Amino acid sequence: MSDFTYSLVAMKDATEELVQAKEVFESIYDGYQGALAESIQTLRNLERYAQALGKNTLTVTSTAIVSDLAAGDEISLIISNTNDEALVSLDVNAQGAKSIVNVTAASQLFAEALVKVRYDGTAFYVIEQINAKTGNAVADIGKLVTDTTDLLSIGEVALNGAELNRAEFAIAWAKIKNTSNLIDQATKDADPITYGGFWGEGDGSTTFTLPIVGGEFIRMFDDGRGVDTDRVFGSWQEDEFESHSHTLHAYNDVGGAHNYQMYWGGGTAQGSSESGSDGGYETRPRSIAYYGKTRL
Repeated sequence: MSDFTYSLVAMKDATEELVQAKEVFESIYDGYQGALAESIQTLRNLERYAQALGKNTLTVTSTAIVSDLAAGDEISLIISNTNDEALVSLDVNAQGAKSIVNVTAASQLFAEALVKVRYDGTAFYVIEQINAKTGNAVADIGKLVTDTTDLLSIGEVALNGAELNRAEFAIAWAKIKNTSNLIDQATKDADPITYGGFWGEGDGSTTFTLPIVGGEFIRMFDDGRGVDTDRVFGSWQEDEFESHSHTLHAYNDVGGAHNYQMYWGGGTAQGSSESGSDGGYETRPRSIAYYGKTRL
């Protein structure tokens, strides 16, 4: 093979290596671009944290939040005031107020809560709201939690009637003060069985008290359905037998004719008979005793 031929072969091999190197480089470059885009979006979201001023028209002014909002951006806010209207908007760095679409009633954004919203290009949506002090979701605050352990996690309390500070548990109090099963403390203390399902107003200014659920079965509130009538939300109900009757029979087991008379109410008793008794101290189904608590 001549030197010229060797040169052509060498050039061909070198060209193939360059093509392969180009393909490898393009693959690396594409992966880098994708990772870079994800990192930039993550950084944009991490940087977007600020105090939201106002109550129903929220405003945020922060150099930590870029002023070119794009669809998919997420912003974390500390809420300053609980909303008292159904329509709430957010203006970020004077880009114009945009609706927070899934806020639909008063008292849904709570003062001191850490709220994350996502921008879809035209409006915001709340995707997370937590109590920054406890890490609990605001939606879980005040809910009845049944646990198979008798242990309390961070931000949990047993529903045992304990007294709590309104300022320390501000988000919980903001929800509880608007519920229908909140009563004055004197009424609750006078009959803790009857009013165990109620929150108490505590000292009337700085505290409130928890419901008491120990030893009770929970029944869903009828709410006008007509199955469990004449109940108010949170009310207690004594155990009871459904109204029913029994038939009594008198038998003549001796020869001859005999007359028997039985009286209810008036008349003179000619004799009586009493059945034996059986059972415990209450009417109940079979059960397992688990722990009742809530999150704050």
